[in-house]
This record gives sequence, C-alpha cells and structure tokens, in this order.
Amino acid sequence: MPHRLAQRERQSTGFGVQVQVSRVLNGRWTLSAGLGYQEYASTVETTQTAFDRFLSSSTTTITHRDTYRFLTVPVQAHYALGQLGKRLRYGVMAGAEAAIYLSGSNLQPNGTIKDWNASNSPYRSLSLALSTGLDVRYRLAPRLEVVVQPTATYFLNPLARPATGLPPRYLWGGSALMGLSYHLR
Repeated sequence: MPHRLAQRERQSTGFGVQVQVSRVLNGRWTLSAGLGYQEYASTVETTQTAFDRFLSSSTTTITHRDTYRFLTVPVQAHYALGQLGKRLRYGVMAGAEAAIYLSGSNLQPNGTIKDWNASNSPYRSLSLALSTGLDVRYRLAPRLEVVVQPTATYFLNPLARPATGLPPRYLWGGSALMGLSYHLR
C-alpha cells in the first residue's frame, strides 16, 4: 500500500529562500556558496472505505499536501555567456547542494497525517542534490543588480533510508530564484 500511495504523488508548489556570497574569478567565471531553506511539496490523494455494522459502506477521499523541509548549503559555478546592451547579462550556472532534512509531513496509507522531525523521520538526514539553470542579471546601479535564476534541482539519493522499506523517492524541483546582488567592490 505505501508504494501505491507514493505512485499517486504529484508535484506541488514549494518555497525557498537563500543567501549567497560570490567571488568573481575572472570576466566570465564566478563561484558562489550560501545557506538556504527549501520546502519540496507534493499532493497525494487516497480513498478510504468504511463499513458500518449493517455492512453499508461510505467512501472518503483524503487529499494532503506532503512536505519535505531542508536546510541547504549550495555551491555553484556561474559562467557568463554574453551581454545585451550595457545593463543585461546572461549565463548559465550549475552546482551541488547538501540538503539537511529538518521536518515534514505526509499522508500515511491508513489515511492519517504523520508529522516528522529530524530525529523521528524515516528520511535521510543528509542528501546531495545537483542543480543547473540560467543566470540573468540586470544592473540597476554600478554595484547593484537584479538576479533571476530559473533552476532545476535533482536529489542524487533517495529520500527514505534504505532500512525503512519505503519506496525509493528521488526529489526534484524547478524554481525561480529572484533577488538582488550587491557588489562590495
């Protein structure tokens, strides 16, 4: 039953926030590292059938937004491809991130909702993910840029620990990081 429930999961909207420090290596290459919080989410639906003492049945559909929350430590390399005009630069980025499991909740096969934390969960405490995407920057002032980074992230190891018997689930997500970049020098 847990395997059938996992097969019914559908991607849902999550949330993330991140702070990064970057070092420009030369005109095209930049390295960055940071600290972030990321919530991956999926929606799952199950049907429960109950029988009363007269053997009549009632069916209830339960829908839940399963969540998986992580503290992330991303390390990325950025490569500038070109420039449009004097203010807009574009490039690509790729990197890896350590993801430390914090908490979450999910729908159990019996229809109950289970809340997890780092100490009582069947999930790995540390995972590794790869990410790749675009890096678009618009200069507002000599030291200030608006940054937009559409990114795809994929976890290299399954979410659940092998000994739990849970189906192997590899988290993945698409995101659009938006923010400001301030150059110290």
